[in-house]
Amino acid sequence: MGNSLYKEKFLLMIEKIKELIRIPSVRYTYMSIIASVLNFITLIAWGRIFSVGDYGIATTLQAFVTNAATFVIPLQVIACTLLAGNSENRKRDITSIMKVFGFINIIELGLLVVCIDKLMQYFHFTGVVEIVLFSTLIFLNNIYTISIGFAQGEQDFELLGKIGISLYLIKLIISVILGNFGVGFVATMIGFVIAETVCVVLMLRKLSRSIRISLNENKTQVNKSILKQYVWILLLNLILSLYMNNGDLLLGNLYCSETEVGAYSVTIALSKISVFLVSTPIATIILPKMATAKDEKRKCNTLLILAETITLGMSVLYGGCFYILGGWIIPFLYGESYRGATEYILPCTFFSVVLGVFWVFYQYILATDLTKVFALATAVTGIMAIAWILVMKVEIGGIPFIMAIAMILTMVVLTIYLNRNVRI
Repeated sequence: MGNSLYKEKFLLMIEKIKELIRIPSVRYTYMSIIASVLNFITLIAWGRIFSVGDYGIATTLQAFVTNAATFVIPLQVIACTLLAGNSENRKRDITSIMKVFGFINIIELGLLVVCIDKLMQYFHFTGVVEIVLFSTLIFLNNIYTISIGFAQGEQDFELLGKIGISLYLIKLIISVILGNFGVGFVATMIGFVIAETVCVVLMLRKLSRSIRISLNENKTQVNKSILKQYVWILLLNLILSLYMNNGDLLLGNLYCSETEVGAYSVTIALSKISVFLVSTPIATIILPKMATAKDEKRKCNTLLILAETITLGMSVLYGGCFYILGGWIIPFLYGESYRGATEYILPCTFFSVVLGVFWVFYQYILATDLTKVFALATAVTGIMAIAWILVMKVEIGGIPFIMAIAMILTMVVLTIYLNRNVRI
């Protein structure tokens, strides 16, 4: 009798787990984890296949493409909220979004043409093939980015999860195969282009009903509210993207050798694992809770302090382990040629800990509708940090320290501002 009862409870538990897994948002969560793991495996594979210099160029390329998409991210956010809200003027607003999107791509094309010599020098390109692949990748990634917004608006989490896995899996397979034939960092661009082409085609086929524009709309007129949203979200994300998406690599590559950048990028990738494992899940969980309690300042602040305490504690724990074991982990994963990367462990660990705390603090800003103040403070401190780095030509190991100080300064300034408002 007892065994039968335990068996029933066990079967009931299995059914509940199956029901949980069937929830689209839960399935998207574990598919996102799989995609992140594939991306991490890709970086290790590149380190094993390419020289340290080629690895530096490959990671810098990836960072540049990701940061270039910052100009499309506002449209992604607007498209998401527009479709989720079922606006009466949906077709007109989508038309405005696509007009702004087209304008952005025209500007980027013009900049690519004007700056072609500088770009070839910056990325160490040697021929037309590299610049063609690079240009194709920029525009494909723009389409991919805005398509993600439409998929989010339709709440098609199944599509988002599958596309994320497909992107990293195809990129991994193609780049590794070509890399083994001695193609060098160009293999990563080819893999990226093929992967994004496949993903864009799949998404556009699935979202063709959502992305419908009105051909009767004025060819140049754009909805002013869409334009205002775009400008504010862009200002908010410009510096934030540099912190989150390896802006340190982009700055270092301006005057450091590709070998230095390659060694550094290995260490920063490993140290940032704490951001994805610790602060990102905490931020995801805490945002809706703080948004619900935003009118109850004491409760909202308590949630922030709790989240920051957990984030800081776990990030420091991971950072301490990485600091102690990094001298063994880096050569084990990437090979002996990357042993010199261990000198960057301390600054990269410090940066990652601060970034985790900063990211959780950003969720508080979003929940309490302080994005404009945050954008202004982040822009001022971020520009000061970038100017310092470029004028002084700081060694690449010093860049994460300066960027971390800028994030700390932003949080301190905003905390003082918030306390001053409370007293008033």
